[in-house]
Amino acid sequence: MTLNEIRESGLLELYVLDTLEGTELAQVEKALIDFPELKADINTIERALQSYAYASAISPSPGLKERILEEARKTPPPSSDNNPPGNNPKGGGGNGFFSVLIGLLSLLSAFFAYSWFSTNQEMQAMEERHLIENQICDSIQAASASQFALYQDLTNPNNAIIANSEHPKYTETEIYFYHNPVDRKNYLQLSSLPPIDNNTQSYQLWSIIGDDPPRPLDVFQSDEDVLQVQHIEGTQVYAITIEKKGGVQSPTLDDLIGTFTI
Repeated sequence: MTLNEIRESGLLELYVLDTLEGTELAQVEKALIDFPELKADINTIERALQSYAYASAISPSPGLKERILEEARKTPPPSSDNNPPGNNPKGGGGNGFFSVLIGLLSLLSAFFAYSWFSTNQEMQAMEERHLIENQICDSIQAASASQFALYQDLTNPNNAIIANSEHPKYTETEIYFYHNPVDRKNYLQLSSLPPIDNNTQSYQLWSIIGDDPPRPLDVFQSDEDVLQVQHIEGTQVYAITIEKKGGVQSPTLDDLIGTFTI
């Protein structure tokens, strides 16, 4: 890996979090030897994580201070006689003091353990959010790239844009056929289609060449706006019909929506 690649890979952050193993750990350790300047990156990441940990630390519960003071008030005053603490006739103040001290230390240990656990959970949640955000960005970029490619195809100067020839049964149909014989691409722009029952019916495209029987092509539903369809060399007319869902092998001419003469 180059210096920039190791910096952009995210491995340094995982190295600081001590979550790397195997090959990735070996890559970072080798990079730290090959590129001593990465030590400054490591220090920067550590400081950033520490700052985040402090900023995200859980404040002590309001009752913690009161519990500590209550335990302190229960501690008997030191004995004024010469008896050793363990021989105090009233029960031994020394043993009580150490019990309270142990109790306080236990409370503090529990508090700091809880704070560390909460901070660690927050950091894991932050990593998960970062991963999800990256996935969303990748999806948006992929969708944008797809839309841009579609726009380029539809605006290609080699396109012949053909409006459908209306048929008496479907006079309000508005469909445009984009035919590109150079790139061998066809698109349908479905501005207005007659309604169908999407549970039982589909639209189907056909290729007509000479006196040959119509060749069945794409089957689609009414929820499409722009649809790339098959390009069949030598097609003289493309046609669209309404068929049973899933398509058929021979067109139903009574439900012919429109034709496009190439």
